[in-house]
Amino acid sequence: MTRRIVPVRQGAIDGLCSVYAVLNACRLLGVAGAERVSADAHWDQSKRLFRALCLSHETRTLFPEILCDGVGEQGLETLIAVARQWAPRHSAVSLSVRDLKPKGASPHEFFQRLRDEMRGAPGERSAFILGLAAPWDHWTVVRRVRNYDVVLFDSNVFPARRKSTASFRSFTFDKHAPGVATRKRHVIDARRGFLLTSTPK
Repeated sequence: MTRRIVPVRQGAIDGLCSVYAVLNACRLLGVAGAERVSADAHWDQSKRLFRALCLSHETRTLFPEILCDGVGEQGLETLIAVARQWAPRHSAVSLSVRDLKPKGASPHEFFQRLRDEMRGAPGERSAFILGLAAPWDHWTVVRRVRNYDVVLFDSNVFPARRKSTASFRSFTFDKHAPGVATRKRHVIDARRGFLLTSTPK
């Protein structure tokens, strides 16, 4: 009996996780439209932003290589810059971004700081785009940091909640790769991270 083929999903064979990470972060921050508009309008705004991320003058230089190889920090910064220009023209918020690097901090200290930073000021919303090191080389979005886990908003196959080992003693998680039965450790590359914050205009 032949084994059922598992579909390949985004991030497993193409390198567009960076585009999806920026798009998903922006959706969390209200850039995909006003909160009281319909679901269809949210979807239309998401498609418009996706188009801008792929077809703007600044990001065209990333293609076609991004499809196979993805992008590093510089490419992600370019995508974020396009989103920052797009947001105030097409939504009721403006975006700011800054690096949030560990600078020698322990994993526990890093995630504590990230949790504090994501609380923000009244009226602000935050999302953190986090890089995962090899063998995953993936960009994902942290929606929230809690005492013992992080809540992700991921375009690939990472579950929404990822428990860290013993309250963030390690920069690693374990997960199943698509179509692979054994678990593999993937490493959070805390040098690759961007905190996005939205504020009402």
